[in-house]
Amino acid sequence: MRLTERRLTLRYLERQLLLARSPMGSGQAVRLLLGLQAQYSPSPYLALLARLDGASTTGLEDCLRDATVVKSTLMRGTLHLVAGADYPVWGEIWREQATEHWSRRCPGLDEKTAAAVAEFTREPREREELRAFMGELTGDAVTPRELLHVARALVPLVQPPPSGFWRHHGKASLQCHREPPELVGPAAMGRWLRAYLTAYGPAGLRDAAKFAGLTVGRVRAGLPYADPVERLEGPDGRDLLDVPDAMDPDEGVRVPFRLLPKWDSALLAHTDRGRIMDPEVQRRVVNRSNGDVAATYLVDGRVAGTWSAGEKGSAARLVLTPLVRAELPDDAEPEGVRLLRFLHPRAARHSVEAAPFDGDPLP
Repeated sequence: MRLTERRLTLRYLERQLLLARSPMGSGQAVRLLLGLQAQYSPSPYLALLARLDGASTTGLEDCLRDATVVKSTLMRGTLHLVAGADYPVWGEIWREQATEHWSRRCPGLDEKTAAAVAEFTREPREREELRAFMGELTGDAVTPRELLHVARALVPLVQPPPSGFWRHHGKASLQCHREPPELVGPAAMGRWLRAYLTAYGPAGLRDAAKFAGLTVGRVRAGLPYADPVERLEGPDGRDLLDVPDAMDPDEGVRVPFRLLPKWDSALLAHTDRGRIMDPEVQRRVVNRSNGDVAATYLVDGRVAGTWSAGEKGSAARLVLTPLVRAELPDDAEPEGVRLLRFLHPRAARHSVEAAPFDGDPLP
């Protein structure tokens, strides 16, 4: 089956919980979405606010406290919140590739070294402590900036609470996650690939590899273990994969206005982001020099602009800056007020304002 651009977008938005908010809890949503980018601590909370009826700061913080959700460096070598039940396998996938890389740089890395790091991080360690310990283990084989990367390749390191909390997340520490993975190698990759397609499909193997930060060959090796999968044809004729019996919304369905945080994973999951934003918009949203991804808003399921919010005195203000000429729908204001109440709960007044469109979508 060949998908139109519209059907591809709607299929994607439906599984991203962006066609309708879900009543599910924070932990269940994090697992469904495979993981939430957490470089910027508020981002996961705002990602859930856009997707869940009952999103709250306490809901996600409670999941972090009881390890239903954990924070670790995973996809693309960046911080994510993922389901604690999935972390042993997801971490194993990333470490397999990372270990191959660092073993070439540090030939002395072995099981004995990994065991020493695991024992040292049995209790939470601040970065400076772990860096000093790794320096003693590796000598001058790697630079000081690379020492923590080597540690993460050797053992599964998570950042325990309060890291990941909404406001008061303290100084991050690193601790070894003790639960071993139930799958390794291609079987582990296959489980991850199926979870990726559930959250971000329809997609190709290159999309999955880009999102994971792994080689295409490594992802392809997991494909037989991801079955059953459905094979589709994208609007451009490209081969796509999806989970069977995925929801296929009617092309006439109304798509609600949504506000997405910085680094929302919906904008990062594919090599071609055309299903959710035009190329000229992408140039304004994604900073190519440092990889920063702006907070955005969706009109009819596509990125139409960026947003910023602030509080002065008792007034909270949201400014929508358009990147395309698109009329704001009626639900833009109530969505904006909902966001402001979440960000600034003490504010007595809330305003949603649209900046003028400058008429030029290019930088």
